[in-house]
Amino acid sequence: KMSKCLRIMFLAPHLSTGGMPQFLLKRIETLKDYTDVEIIVVEYQCHSLDFVVQRDQIKNVVALHTLYEDKSELFCIINDFDPDIIHIDEMSERLDREMITRLYADDRAYRIVETCHDISFVPETKMFTPDAYAFCSPYHVDTFASLDGYKEVIQYPINYNPIKKI
Repeated sequence: KMSKCLRIMFLAPHLSTGGMPQFLLKRIETLKDYTDVEIIVVEYQCHSLDFVVQRDQIKNVVALHTLYEDKSELFCIINDFDPDIIHIDEMSERLDREMITRLYADDRAYRIVETCHDISFVPETKMFTPDAYAFCSPYHVDTFASLDGYKEVIQYPINYNPIKKI
């Protein structure tokens, strides 16, 4: 019996400029380099099509779907792709509550992972519990320590090039 490869859908709040799109791009590239995985990205909101270097690079590596006015299109994408994991690249509470409630349905066939990319989210306001958190800094593990769920840190790779004095 052939087993299918792992299927991951990343749900990004946006892919305009900033750290989150760059982090997502590097995560996708690393997963594709070292694992047998099928990946798609769903962009929750398109803020701009200008100065979106990472968005353009992501489009060159995996299938990219953008949700425009009808956010319920997400569920058609989920049904078509049949992901094993949906990785929300933000705290789900920052997205449409009705959509996230549906995404977190008890009868779902996929696991949910969330990543917090900043320090402004207050853990006590968390309403939805993912199966796991993939934090981008040790700070988040400490900040979210009181919440249920598996927690792991996946730090962004940093290239250290010290400046040489002449």
